Amino acid sequence: MVRRAFTAIELLLVIVVVAILVVASLPNPDTVASQRGINFAIRLEADIAYAQSLSVADPGDPAVLRVDTDANTYWLEKTSAPGTPIPHPVTGEPYLVAAGGSTEYGFQGVQITAIDFNGDDALSFDGTGGIDQDVPAVVQLSSGGSAFDVTLSATTGTSSTRSMTAEEFDTGLPSVH
Repeated sequence: MVRRAFTAIELLLVIVVVAILVVASLPNPDTVASQRGINFAIRLEADIAYAQSLSVADPGDPAVLRVDTDANTYWLEKTSAPGTPIPHPVTGEPYLVAAGGSTEYGFQGVQITAIDFNGDDALSFDGTGGIDQDVPAVVQLSSGGSAFDVTLSATTGTSSTRSMTAEEFDTGLPSVH
């Protein structure tokens, strides 16, 4: 007896195995959203370091990081031109970084939820790259079910990012505006 076809059980088994492999290979939406938040925090830290280096290079006209939580954006500007983003060193376009919606950097779903720049929306740097306040500067971000704090030390000027628990995010920082 020559067998020329597969049985229904064999075909069903192959379909089930393929379906399991396809489902297992799909990205987890929570992981993707969390990674977008981490990527945005990394970008923010890099831009802080860039603003610090600009301030050290030109102490007479230091850089400022300004955040607009309503527009979900931040930009770098010079002290001499408040509200005007500096040109990006590569593209020449205004140095403006947007989170949320459909952005060119893949920051969809990221939200700048709060900032603590000691009462204002701008973080200024001095000629040594230090910040203009005596307490740490904090930017809170959320993406999907994940939340992050990007903190800039008032004493050392170094930045760090930490993941926040759901309870910490829900209660927020008391001094964050």
